[in-house]
Amino acid sequence: MRVQASDGASSPLTSHAKLLIEILDVNDNAPEISVTSLLNTVKEDASIGTAIALVSVFDKDGSKNGMVNCKISNNNYYSLVVDGPLDRESTSQYNISITATDEGTPPLSSTSVITLHVSDVNDNKPLFTENIISVYVKENSPIGAVIKTVSATDADMDQNGQVRYSLLHDNSNSVPPSTMVNINSETGDIVSLQAFNYEELKTFQFKVQATDSGVPPLSSNLLLNFSHYSGRLVFELCVAIRGAECRLTCSSLNILQKKKKTFMCCFP
Repeated sequence: MRVQASDGASSPLTSHAKLLIEILDVNDNAPEISVTSLLNTVKEDASIGTAIALVSVFDKDGSKNGMVNCKISNNNYYSLVVDGPLDRESTSQYNISITATDEGTPPLSSTSVITLHVSDVNDNKPLFTENIISVYVKENSPIGAVIKTVSATDADMDQNGQVRYSLLHDNSNSVPPSTMVNINSETGDIVSLQAFNYEELKTFQFKVQATDSGVPPLSSNLLLNFSHYSGRLVFELCVAIRGAECRLTCSSLNILQKKKKTFMCCFP
């Protein structure tokens, strides 16, 4: 601005001067954070360096009062990019706090929070609690009876964690397992398709496969060893004939009825 000074004479004399007024800044504005999210959800197999968000910071103050340092709270990484492997099964969501602080005295700061969800990929196969199971089946059990239920769990979610069961066919059995048993693809119930005869088939084995519905699907196998038992108790019996020179050994007895401690038996 211009300033004029005049004296009080009848013919006053004047002089002029320019007055420059400088307004000094005080630190009265906190930084403003603007976040543009590129990904609200990131896959757990995202490559390192995948950009998640663009962050811009503005401070209305000048000089050092307007100089801003940006950081992510809790000593986390500065850049909002994937900087390491993700695992949805251990951490499915991140709440990232971004704090911007100017260099004024006293310093002012503001904070913005970004919520990042980790989506699932099919990186876990179904797992059985055991790799081999022994199953005992009673002879002449009714057709359609559930003789065993198998179960596998998958740590993935949605269709990646949906498990279905099937019989595996190989050349280890002379008779295909599908002619002897069937498995419910959803529940894992194994049901008999025939009344097993102990005298004809004492043991057999086959594999059950658990497969998820992911892309590509993952699977694991379970080996089942089946043994039949007749449900009859067999004793060896030695009979001595009084007065004879030899002892006769009879092979076996089938228990028909038991009353208290007395067994009623007949020879086969």
